[in-house]
Amino acid sequence: MDLNPYANLSFKGSPERLNQWVSTLVEEAKSNDYVLVNWFNAFDYDPLWDKSPGDVTDLNDPLGQFKSTFGIWKNMGLWEIPENYGETLIPAPKEGLEIWKSGWGY
Repeated sequence: MDLNPYANLSFKGSPERLNQWVSTLVEEAKSNDYVLVNWFNAFDYDPLWDKSPGDVTDLNDPLGQFKSTFGIWKNMGLWEIPENYGETLIPAPKEGLEIWKSGWGY
């Protein structure tokens, strides 16, 4: 049974693309008078991703396929989780957060 029919699907993300997406989202929401805009992933999922079981390079590993499918959200946060997160407990804001805040007048 193929648990990941999208195994060959990939998304090319970058900080620049995240910034463009945030800017476009804010512009569209304002121009269409959205009542609510919710950012689903406030923080990157790196610590959770790193600790999750599964080998994303092994197409026969069901946990790896599951992990691969949800990998599109790994870096969608507006805050970056530092590598030493357990020590600092302070997520670092991404440039997209400033675009988000300034777009809404914060």
